[in-house]
Amino acid sequence: MKTPKSLLSELIHDFDSQRWNEYELPKLFLRELQVLAKLLGCPFSGVKEILVVRLLAHRQLRLKLARFGDDPAPLMEAYRREALRDMCKEAGIWRSGNKRALAAGLLNWRDRCRLNGQKFYQELQAASQSRPHQLTFHF
Repeated sequence: MKTPKSLLSELIHDFDSQRWNEYELPKLFLRELQVLAKLLGCPFSGVKEILVVRLLAHRQLRLKLARFGDDPAPLMEAYRREALRDMCKEAGIWRSGNKRALAAGLLNWRDRCRLNGQKFYQELQAASQSRPHQLTFHF
């Protein structure tokens, strides 16, 4: 059986892991769930159950949007207006306007989430570099 630390590491480094599910995520500590939420760029407050649901929904939405580039036209063609509005609601962004505005809003939201997650990951990397490391002796 894998320890929670290895589970967290797997989830951080493998976004397509089968362990991103409602059975594995609750095994993590609240703080670890908050780290995952920050990496995904979603709100990280709340109790474990809320965070698990939020993480799974956020990941699902990000997976839907991952295949689209910066041009909103392919996203507009792939989904109906009602589906785009539902995705905007899930993302917690403004859900009014035509299909182009909704698609552009979703892609901007996705990019903002990516940037926030990358920034937080860089902060984690910098913090880990400043911590003392175990010495190794070369013979």
